Amino acid sequence: MAMNTDFHRIKRLPPYIFEEVNRIKARLRAQGVDIIDFGMGNPDMPTPQHIVDKLVETTKDPKSHRYSASKGIPDLRRAMSEFHRVLRPDGWAAASITTSPERSYNGTISLAVARHVPSMAAVTARRFSLGDERRLRSLFEGSGFQDVDITTEAHRFILPSFDAYFAPFERGGGSSGQALVALPEEVRRAVREEIRWELRDTGGPIEIEVEIRIASGRR
Repeated sequence: MAMNTDFHRIKRLPPYIFEEVNRIKARLRAQGVDIIDFGMGNPDMPTPQHIVDKLVETTKDPKSHRYSASKGIPDLRRAMSEFHRVLRPDGWAAASITTSPERSYNGTISLAVARHVPSMAAVTARRFSLGDERRLRSLFEGSGFQDVDITTEAHRFILPSFDAYFAPFERGGGSSGQALVALPEEVRRAVREEIRWELRDTGGPIEIEVEIRIASGRR
C-alpha cells in the first residue's frame, strides 16, 4: 500500500514570507529597479576557520549533547547581558566594514552585475561608501560615540578552485548572488567569465584579498 503524502494541514500553512520577498526582489531587480534590501541577512563569505574549529570541538564534547539548564546556558546569558550593556551610557560598540568592492569577498561580483544593470551601480556605491575612514568616523561621532578608534585588517582567502568560489553565488547566496540569479542566463554567463578573468583563474586555487575597516567607540 502506497504511503499517503498528501498532508492537508501543511498545505494550509501560509507561504514563507522571506521566500515571497525574495521572489519579488528578484523580479524587480531583473527589471532594473533600484532596491535597498533591509530584509534577512545572508552571509556572503566563508565562516572564519577558528569559529568552524570551535564548533567541531564543541560537538565532540559529550556535555554538549545534554539538555540545557532550565534558566538557559550561563555563558549565553552572560553574552546577551554584555550585548545589552554596551548599549548603555559608557558602553562600547563596534562595526566592521569592507573598505572597497575590489577588496571585498564578493565586491567584484557586485561590480560586474552593475555593469549589466546600471541601477545596481548606485546600490553598490552606497554599500561600500562606509568603507571610507572619514565617513565611518563621522557617523560614529555624529551618533554620540566618543574615543572613536578605527583600524584596518587584511585577510586572504584561498579556495581550491574558481568554481568553489563562484558556485555559492550562482545558487543565490548573499546579496550578490540574489542579484546574479535575477539576471538572464546569457548575462549570468558573461558575469561569470568577467569574474574568472578578473581573478586570473588558471584552473587551480584562487586567492581573494579582503580588507576590513573596524570602528569602535564609547557611548
